[in-house]
Amino acid sequence: MGLDEYCPIDIFNLLPQKIPNLTIVWFPMKRSVSGCCFKDDVDSLILVNFSHSKGRQNFTLAHELYHLFDDSENFFICSDGFKDKIEDRADEFASNFLMSDLALNDFIESNNIDNWTNDIVKCEQFFQLDHNDLIRRLYNSGLIDESQFAEFSFNIIDNAAN
Repeated sequence: MGLDEYCPIDIFNLLPQKIPNLTIVWFPMKRSVSGCCFKDDVDSLILVNFSHSKGRQNFTLAHELYHLFDDSENFFICSDGFKDKIEDRADEFASNFLMSDLALNDFIESNNIDNWTNDIVKCEQFFQLDHNDLIRRLYNSGLIDESQFAEFSFNIIDNAAN
């Protein structure tokens, strides 16, 4: 798609330019549903839950992009509590699409990060990521440990406000 691996991606503007016949709709859904997608031989449709944060919407769109490109299914609904290997791969794709390892390492180096306590919000805002998805990525990459993961998972909104 001609992307720079070091820069944040404006996914909502990028995908309609790069994928013919794609329609993205922000739609009210149950809080537990992040999004869904439909595709046929001509058209593709992605619904994104507009009640979620901007970072979560970005992650959902990248997640649904995985389903458009890599799944044989024509219709997918992604909701909390439903996890399988396909959903795990879609989450991993979304995380890496929105923030490559090179971009993450560059962010760490350019911001002199050795302790994530004060830089989680800065990173999620820079890459326009969801908090939970960012800390999961940091944990899976070995950049934070289990106790930090638990700490960063608790009281998210209050900690961001502080």
